[in-house]
Amino acid sequence: MLRRVFPYLTCDRNITGQDKRACIYFDIKLCLAPCIGAVNQAQYRHMISDLQEFLNGHSEPIIGASRRIWKKAAEDLKFERAAALRDRLKAMQSIVERQKVVFAADYKDRM
Repeated sequence: MLRRVFPYLTCDRNITGQDKRACIYFDIKLCLAPCIGAVNQAQYRHMISDLQEFLNGHSEPIIGASRRIWKKAAEDLKFERAAALRDRLKAMQSIVERQKVVFAADYKDRM
């Protein structure tokens, strides 16, 4: 689920941004394909930074920013983009809810 929200690369390619073709993970939307230059280094690093913040429990700013981008896409009538962002938001919220349940259960066990 995390890879759907934060599509980081998992291949062992040397990333130049000039490959002729991306791997299968780009086609199934599990990678942003920095190998072919679909995103630049700054964009990819920003996504990785968001992933780190999310994993560190700082999810609210990331969810808020994603919500604003989603609303903007819908206002601009970019419905496919808005639908993808909506799905990403739902996935993030699902992950956060699961973390809360696990944390609450862990807390109860310690008491």
